[in-house]
Amino acid sequence: MTFTQALGVNDLGEIVGSYVDPITGVQHGYIDNGGIFTSFDPPNSAMTTINGINDKGDIVGFYTNPTIDTVDGFVGTPVPEPSTWAMMLAGFAGLGLLGYRKARRGALAT
Repeated sequence: MTFTQALGVNDLGEIVGSYVDPITGVQHGYIDNGGIFTSFDPPNSAMTTINGINDKGDIVGFYTNPTIDTVDGFVGTPVPEPSTWAMMLAGFAGLGLLGYRKARRGALAT
């Protein structure tokens, strides 16, 4: 990255801001959640900046719309990537398996 700026942080430690991609020279918004860096750009956008994030994870920012040459604001809640959902589901499945094994082991001991 050629340029990164942090513009907001919430009580959970989630950080938001913008960065410039060194290959394309395009500015993107980002969310850093516990060291997991996620790029965020609204559809049909260029030069995205995320200015703030609240404790619920709602973000606020602005971007340039190159189609109609305007600067537009946005408020939104980012949706986790599919890989995040997959890891979460695998974790719940693992916890369920451990609970099942513990319950079954207790039944055999009696």
